[in-house]
Amino acid sequence: MKRLAVGVLVLSIATSVGCRRHHDRNPDDRSAAREAGREAYKVSQETKRLADQARRELRHASKEAQKGWNDAKHDQH
Repeated sequence: MKRLAVGVLVLSIATSVGCRRHHDRNPDDRSAAREAGREAYKVSQETKRLADQARRELRHASKEAQKGWNDAKHDQH
């Protein structure tokens, strides 16, 4: 029973210390994390924009290749 009481006491102390450390963090740490999140969002949006642009260019190139294929097919006959 004493071991259980000691275990609960140690666990509660560790939990309270952990919670206190969370609240005592430097506000600059949070702003740095926020800035990193913003930058990651910007990068993801730019990647999306570039992927959309590449998709449009690939679609255009595909249509041009198909037209060339059809032209060659008709010229051969």
